[in-house]
Amino acid sequence: MAWNVALQLADHDEPLFRRIATTIASDITRGRLLVGAKLPSSRALARQLGVNRNTVVTAYDELSI
Repeated sequence: MAWNVALQLADHDEPLFRRIATTIASDITRGRLLVGAKLPSSRALARQLGVNRNTVVTAYDELSI
């Protein structure tokens, strides 16, 4: 089963890459995304969200810290 990120792209004070990273981390914590599950490629997630791929790459980098 494919995981789909549920993210509101409305205006926020927090940068978009951080909101994406926070949403992914939250989905793991809530059990919506299983630990060790494969995330979509940066291109696929960028396409799904309608954002630049570099934004997703930065979000993924944020998660790896």
